[in-house]
Amino acid sequence: MVRATGGRSFRARVPAMALAAMAALALPSARGLAATAQGSIVGRVLNGTRGGVVEGVSVTLTMTRGSVAAGASPVSRTGRDGRFAFERLETGPDWTYGLAVSFQDADYHATPVRLASGQRKTVDVTVYEATRSPGSIRVTDWTVWLDRERGVAVQHDLVLKNSAKTTFVGADLVEKGKRAVLRLPLAAGARELQYLGRFMQCCAIVRQDTLVHTAALPPGSSSGTVRYSTPSLARLDLPVAFPTDRISVLVPPGVSLASSSLQPAGQAQDRGLSYTVYSASNLTPGQHLEATIGGLESREPPPLALALFGVAAAAGAAFVILRIRIARRSRPAARARAPVEPPAPRPAPASAAAPAPTAATQRVSSDGPPPDSSPPEEAELLIEEVAALDLAFERGVLREDTYRRIRELRKGKLLEVLRGQDAGRGDPPRQ
Repeated sequence: MVRATGGRSFRARVPAMALAAMAALALPSARGLAATAQGSIVGRVLNGTRGGVVEGVSVTLTMTRGSVAAGASPVSRTGRDGRFAFERLETGPDWTYGLAVSFQDADYHATPVRLASGQRKTVDVTVYEATRSPGSIRVTDWTVWLDRERGVAVQHDLVLKNSAKTTFVGADLVEKGKRAVLRLPLAAGARELQYLGRFMQCCAIVRQDTLVHTAALPPGSSSGTVRYSTPSLARLDLPVAFPTDRISVLVPPGVSLASSSLQPAGQAQDRGLSYTVYSASNLTPGQHLEATIGGLESREPPPLALALFGVAAAAGAAFVILRIRIARRSRPAARARAPVEPPAPRPAPASAAAPAPTAATQRVSSDGPPPDSSPPEEAELLIEEVAALDLAFERGVLREDTYRRIRELRKGKLLEVLRGQDAGRGDPPRQ
């Protein structure tokens, strides 16, 4: 039985991705003796914009045992001193706890923790006041990959930086309670969208040829990836919404790009292919980069061929069904074929021989938040990446080898970050 003090409980409006993130962080650890004494988590909600504490906000506790969500999520409401408390919590290496706070149209999460037997742990959550002005947002790197995969694959890797001490929640209302924080162009016929990092399926709205993303941008650096397929690609349009340090487009062998805005910038190696890099730098809002693409035309058969193929397929299917009915009388049914897996989002390139695009080589920028702001949110971004990876793998959109390789890298980095935070608080090192 978990008891939340400081106010009455009610069901919090916490995104499903937050619950998945907590489950993804049931990191393996050495098992010791079974813990019996219960523990507690206490802390404050801090205002990272003005300083001080935040009164009257709800803090939701998420609980996982192993990799499964455990029970309802209790809620504690902060008092005048900004404090909250969760008592009588289960302890031991199997239990992981996270804290979530919704404040001024943005969601914030504390780094998940475990409790030793009888431990009382202090965990503060820093939130920021919201702004609808994008004046502090900058794109430090925007990389676009083009590939031949089931037609054409297009991948956008972005690194954004919020240099203010406020969270940008978007200006234009696109749906009830959701504002557009970022817009990305989509090619005609875009399908099979996949998300990693700051870009999440929960916060993505597709409007014709545009992906509208509604997840708020807190202070510091954020990175994200979106990848999709399209039958063909003859033109690339890249509207610039924020000041942008660099845009790079990478095209595979046999594909041409013509543009008055994007200039050749050498070669980049990835997956055994040599991509030609085109780039533009120091871009301002309102600019519009256009490029004509050759070599990525549709390879789909014409309508007549499809119709003839359909007739042949129908006849063949009827014949196969008849044979199966006969065969079933003499032998057991065969096992169903596993579904074909869609292409996985591209992991970081192994090397680059020319001015390599940074968005493709790192998921989270090391720039961090402004010097006078709260500690970096690198751990939270890593948590979201691990959760997104797990969800993509469970839905069959990531190959197992790619999933396990990227997840081990992200978990290793997360453990490194958590150990650094533990050392700063004087906690025992994590295993």
